[in-house]
Amino acid sequence: MGHRRFLNDDHPYRKDVKSFDGNVECGKAPLPLTGDMLQHKTMAKNQNPRLGMKDVEHIHSETFAKWLKNYIEGMHIEGNEISEELRALAQGPNPVGKRYTGFIVNGF
Repeated sequence: MGHRRFLNDDHPYRKDVKSFDGNVECGKAPLPLTGDMLQHKTMAKNQNPRLGMKDVEHIHSETFAKWLKNYIEGMHIEGNEISEELRALAQGPNPVGKRYTGFIVNGF
């Protein structure tokens, strides 16, 4: 099942093949979610309750940037103090390039 990946790397149960499924656990635990990411994933799951976690992950990765932008702007409008750095990050990259001298296509 892979639950041993949440143990420390040097934990003896990671190498215990007799007591478990016959495999040594080498996988790493997933990174913990931040509050905003968890809130967005929960919202995506509530809007589409029949979707599996793989589909929710896909929706999350497709819509998180837009959701974060709206969330930060909403907090700013409500009067919450938001740093300029966070507001700039929430706006996303600037689609207009200021300057470029060339480009590389397929390594050439």
